[in-house]
Order: sequence, then C-alpha cells, then structure tokens
Amino acid sequence: MKKSPNSEKPSYHFLPPRHTWLLFVPYLVLCIVFFYMLSQKTNADFGAMEVLFSIGAAWLLTLVFGWIRNLILSNPYLGLGIGILTIIAFLSALFARYQGIYTLSFATIGALITAIYLVVFFFIGKKMAN
Repeated sequence: MKKSPNSEKPSYHFLPPRHTWLLFVPYLVLCIVFFYMLSQKTNADFGAMEVLFSIGAAWLLTLVFGWIRNLILSNPYLGLGIGILTIIAFLSALFARYQGIYTLSFATIGALITAIYLVVFFFIGKKMAN
C-alpha cells in the first residue's frame, strides 16, 4: 500500500540550527564576562540574577539577528540595512546606560561578530537571489 504525502509525520527539531548557536554562544560569553567585570569594578555581587540576565540578553540578540538573517535571505539589501540600523540601536542603548573602556571593548567585539554574521548571510542571500 502506497502512503499518501499527507500521512507522513512532520519532523520537529528541538535544537536550534548551527548558525543560531554561532551567535548565541559568543553573545552569552560576552554578556557574562561584561557583567562579571562590571561587578568587579563596582564591588557589586555577581550571582544568578546576572547570569539569568545574560542568558536572556543573549537569546534576545540571537533571536533579533536570526530574524534579520531570514530577512537578508529573502531581500539582501533591505535585511543588511535593517541589520546595520539594529546594531546602531543596540550600541546606542548600551552606551546610554554604561560608559568606559570595558563597554567600548565589549561593544566593539559584539558589533564585529554581528557584522561578520550579517555580511556572510548577505553574500549567501545575494547568491541565492541570482
């Protein structure tokens, strides 16, 4: 008996794809190290709340730039423009709250990781469009 296409069960993936982990792990490390160094500088406690906030911030950044990656794959120039504007918005929000050499170094590293990620997917999107 031949199976109909509708009788096949859809496959569910519980783990995010590899490109999502390529953003989440560096963002998580950057956030945790940033808050740890901030707590050392200000003599504040570093505990579970900072770790949870770092995980949340890393997921937020990953989800936003993952959405922009999908936009880049469908419309490369629009997606890259929105990605650059989003980087600028996140950096201005970070510098409105924190200032100093640590903030500048972590913001530069985070912006470079994101810019490389967006440019790579920009070229993939352009290649797919042609």
